[in-house]
Amino acid sequence: ELDRNLKYLTTNYETFESIQKDNRRELDIKLDKHQLLFQSIKEFDKQFANIRSKIYEAGLKSSLEESVQKRLKHLEQNSSLLQEKAMQTFTFITTIKFECEQLVTDIKQMNDWLKLTDQQLNKYLIINLSTAEEKNDAAKRMLEKLDDFAIQEAHREQMKQRSDSLFKTLDDAPLQASLDDLDQTFSTLKQQIQHRYETLNRAGHHHADYDLRLHSLFETLSTLQTTFHHIRQQENHSDVLF
Repeated sequence: ELDRNLKYLTTNYETFESIQKDNRRELDIKLDKHQLLFQSIKEFDKQFANIRSKIYEAGLKSSLEESVQKRLKHLEQNSSLLQEKAMQTFTFITTIKFECEQLVTDIKQMNDWLKLTDQQLNKYLIINLSTAEEKNDAAKRMLEKLDDFAIQEAHREQMKQRSDSLFKTLDDAPLQASLDDLDQTFSTLKQQIQHRYETLNRAGHHHADYDLRLHSLFETLSTLQTTFHHIRQQENHSDVLF
């Protein structure tokens, strides 16, 4: 009876032990099956203890008892090997699920950061900036954002490496789509910020140059006005003398 039960558990385990391109739902099912297997092995161990107790109470002849004990030991070893193998697979699946959940969390956090960054860009539209100082300050902010993107890009590369490793075992089209969308959003927003920085930087320099030229023009006009006023005074003085 014990031999038959153990063979059934072993055969049944072999139907779901392999992990080959499973999706998250299939991994959950396999985790549940492993939990049931561990419970069955626990019950199996109780049967072992019960039989050993009965053997002791029966007072079997030494030769028969030795034969039975030898068979029980063999079954116990096989049961232990099955449990060890199942635990390794269970741990592997649990690790995959944890990595998958962590990746989902990281994707959400980066998407939240991108959304916030996109909202902040509206503060630095050229149409809302009137002075060279404002435009130069906005360009500085955009440059800081590009530095932030460099940091986030390192995180994104780590996520890609983790996902590449994960997808060797896991088949998860929605997660892959989320990563692809994140890459697209990341690249698009980075390009927008790079363009915004270059535009603001040029506008700030042009505005500063315009202000400088305008200031120079006003100084020239002021000088001409002073010179003209001085000439008029001289003319008036000459009229008085004659």
